[in-house]
Amino acid sequence: MMRRWLPVVSGICAVAMLSACGVARLSRHWSEVQTARAFWTYGGGGQPFLIEVHNPPPDVTPAALAAAFPAPPLVAPPLRYTAVAGEASRPEYRFVLMFGAPVQADGADACAGDIPALTGGEALQAAFCYRERVLSEIRGDALGDSFASGADSPAARRLLFDVVRYLVPPPELDSNDCRVPDC
Repeated sequence: MMRRWLPVVSGICAVAMLSACGVARLSRHWSEVQTARAFWTYGGGGQPFLIEVHNPPPDVTPAALAAAFPAPPLVAPPLRYTAVAGEASRPEYRFVLMFGAPVQADGADACAGDIPALTGGEALQAAFCYRERVLSEIRGDALGDSFASGADSPAARRLLFDVVRYLVPPPELDSNDCRVPDC
């Protein structure tokens, strides 16, 4: 049981330590235990995965964010992202990114298409959606100048890597996945 939670506890400790250094603070919520399985099953096909971007930072386009979004490990063939719904092979699965989201922003509302009024603040609310249902969500505060040099900068790529890693939990945290020791 402890081995199952070790990555989560380690990640939380790392985020806490890094937040003291001016790195974005992240917090996550999983609505569905099988979030990882849904993503690995879909993402394993190597088809374009949809990213909806609302209120992107200045000088950053949704297409640039999709191009900079990293594929999570263990996905083969490599996962590609798109910001164009018509290019996604299964648009019912998607990531919704809301930059400048207020504290009360909710992933469930974003998945249902109810995007709150977004401002230019230093927050990012992201949700992994299946149709109108939220599978997981994450909030990042204190983004600072992560996107000041564009979506492909090292700081932005690091933040996007954390977002995708937290939106899609590692497979070992899925209690229904029989690759875990306690299955």
